[in-house]
Amino acid sequence: MDSLRHPILFIRALLFYIGFLVSIITISTIAITVGRFWSFENRYRFISLWPRFTLWWLTVSCSISYDIKGLDNIRQLTDQKTNAIILSKHQCTWETCFIQTIVSPTSTAVKKELLRTPFFGWAIALLKPLIIDRDQKTNTLKQLLVQGKDRLKEGTWVLLFPEGTRVLPGEQVPFTVGGAMLATQSGYPVFPIAHNAGEYWPAKSFIKYPGTIKVVIGEKIESKNLKPKQLNQAVQDWINTTMCEISQMEKETADKQSRRQP
Repeated sequence: MDSLRHPILFIRALLFYIGFLVSIITISTIAITVGRFWSFENRYRFISLWPRFTLWWLTVSCSISYDIKGLDNIRQLTDQKTNAIILSKHQCTWETCFIQTIVSPTSTAVKKELLRTPFFGWAIALLKPLIIDRDQKTNTLKQLLVQGKDRLKEGTWVLLFPEGTRVLPGEQVPFTVGGAMLATQSGYPVFPIAHNAGEYWPAKSFIKYPGTIKVVIGEKIESKNLKPKQLNQAVQDWINTTMCEISQMEKETADKQSRRQP
């Protein structure tokens, strides 16, 4: 059965990436040729069609859907047209696309060299990202804080991955304090997000595995009266605890399915 399943997954992943790349090239080409003359709001709205298409196409081509818990926590702010900082678990590309669909506009921290990537990087540059120049290691945190505060004042959400890099499912690494420091210095609240997208979209694998990604959005954490280390620890504890709960839910679901099989 596994020998038959693997080539099917390969074909489905290939179909996904064909649509993935075609959509990037199409939307980015329009954005960098015509969209640069639009207002930021209209330009962002147009380019955000790409993450929405990606999630839809992922469901169609690879049978990967998602289930969200806690979306109302964020909607309390979006309904009031206010913004905040999102500190999310980072396992793959999926969460970057997903978060763009629940809050808008959103500025994400990106490495400066990413902006040189044909099409994708060129379009990202039009969305006011937080550009981090890794060559200036001593100024990395300063770059994040200065740009982050500017984006927040403009009414834009800020998305950061406190792990600093993609982390394999089941692994835990210390969180960097940059996001918490931005929150405490700016006074904006934080929303933590946990998910297990890496189980279905492995970061270093071409193959995609069908299933339902579990996403949990935590309650708002006020940054006022907290020190950066306190806030950072609170976010890290919540995400790690929630990831364990998600893993337990996945295990229980798998056990139920195995018992149903003859």
